[in-house]
Amino acid sequence: MFTSPDLVLIDKWSMIKASEQFGLVMDIFTYVIASMIFILTFFLLLVAFSQNTKDNIWEYGVMRSMGVTKQEGKRIFMYEASCLMAGAILLGVINGTIVSRCAAYLFYMMAELPLY
Repeated sequence: MFTSPDLVLIDKWSMIKASEQFGLVMDIFTYVIASMIFILTFFLLLVAFSQNTKDNIWEYGVMRSMGVTKQEGKRIFMYEASCLMAGAILLGVINGTIVSRCAAYLFYMMAELPLY
C-alpha cells in the first residue's frame, strides 16, 4: 500500500486474496471444532445410553412383576425413547441455530463484512 498526504492507493486484489485466505483458515478452524464436538458428543451419548439402559433394566423388572407383558414393555420403552429423541433433536436444532447465527453475526462484525 502506497500512501502520501493526498493520495491513498489500495491494492484491491491483494485485499480480496487476503480475505479469501482468512475465510479458508476460519473454515478449517470451524471444521476442527465441529469434529471435536462430534467426538465429545458421541462419548457423552454413549455414557448416557449405557446409564439409561441400566435404569431401564430395573424398571423393566418392576413392570414385569406388576403384570406387563413383553410386548407392552417393548412398546413402552420405544415410546419413551422416541419422545426423548424427538425432544433432544428439536432442542438441539433450535439451540444450534441460535448459537450459529450469533457466531456468524459476530464473525461478520469482527471481519467488517456485510451481513448476509
